[in-house]
Amino acid sequence: MDLTINTTKSFQKDLQKKFTTLPEQHRILAKIEQYGRLFVEDKAAFYQHAYQPCLIYLGKWESSLYVLRLDHQIKVLITIDEDPLFEQVILTLMRIVRTGNLEKVYRAVAESLYQPNFPQLIANSG
Repeated sequence: MDLTINTTKSFQKDLQKKFTTLPEQHRILAKIEQYGRLFVEDKAAFYQHAYQPCLIYLGKWESSLYVLRLDHQIKVLITIDEDPLFEQVILTLMRIVRTGNLEKVYRAVAESLYQPNFPQLIANSG
């Protein structure tokens, strides 16, 4: 399967604001691509670095929103979409955050993705 990585404007803004030098930004992007390739090659290994901090009930559908741990402080909110017809995996980079405000940003992204029923959909996983 091929890997496609898309970014949102919010992710790009976060990246430029939190990582001001090009080498820092390239390091972050290279690490994300490495994990994306890991998803394609070994999903079990990928999911050791990705998780869903909240359960989102969508009926028969599953949420594609995950948190990818780049290190103990830096997390990337991503969506993962597998497209078997075109034999590709699409990672969309939604936001990049530090651990302290992860839950707040995760909930905001989930709300924007799963409107209008968001308040009924989310439950704490812990």
